[in-house]
Amino acid sequence: MIEYKNVALRYTEKDVLRDVNLQIEDGEFMVLVGPSGSGKTTMLKMINRLLEPTDGNIYMDGKRIKDYDERELRLSTGYVLQAIAL
Repeated sequence: MIEYKNVALRYTEKDVLRDVNLQIEDGEFMVLVGPSGSGKTTMLKMINRLLEPTDGNIYMDGKRIKDYDERELRLSTGYVLQAIAL
């Protein structure tokens, strides 16, 4: 399971994400839909610690992702983008 608890991300004076609470169960498919700039990619980048939340925590299988070794975490996770990204 992946869980976001009160997750926020702020760049200088701009809130990108605020108070995100979400649970994704094992085996469940998750789709993020929204306009450009709404935080979809930001949420995904936080799962593998390419970005760190400024508030709150993200958990994978009950363990905070910030407690995982970054390399181990990135090798054990993946996501599919809508379009090819280079």
